[in-house]
Amino acid sequence: MPIKKHTDPSTDLTTFTCEGHITLKAVADAMRCLYDGIDGPTTRMVLWDLSKASTENLSVDELDDIAQLRLENKIPMTNGKTAVVAPNDLDFGMVRMFQAKTAGTPRYLMVFRTLEKAMEWMKIE
Repeated sequence: MPIKKHTDPSTDLTTFTCEGHITLKAVADAMRCLYDGIDGPTTRMVLWDLSKASTENLSVDELDDIAQLRLENKIPMTNGKTAVVAPNDLDFGMVRMFQAKTAGTPRYLMVFRTLEKAMEWMKIE
């Protein structure tokens, strides 16, 4: 499975660790699990780690679909932060495009090159 979910209630953090070529279906399924509280409560902090993944197979239309899913789920996102770790240029650019498409949602989203910077921004040790 290209996306693994781990929830840590002590830090109110859900981490999605992605491997290989990620797909629209895999991302959408993971987001629905988070927003619907499947396998645990919706956490305030969310981390997407793309360090071992690639978004190169996602089209702009698929990125729009993922953005729409985020826009449709505003309530479970209130007062939260989402950090995305995307060390390579292509993935970083794709996530920045996604960030622009979802501007104005109640969950802040930032893109980082390193896990350390992402955790620092979320204030998680």
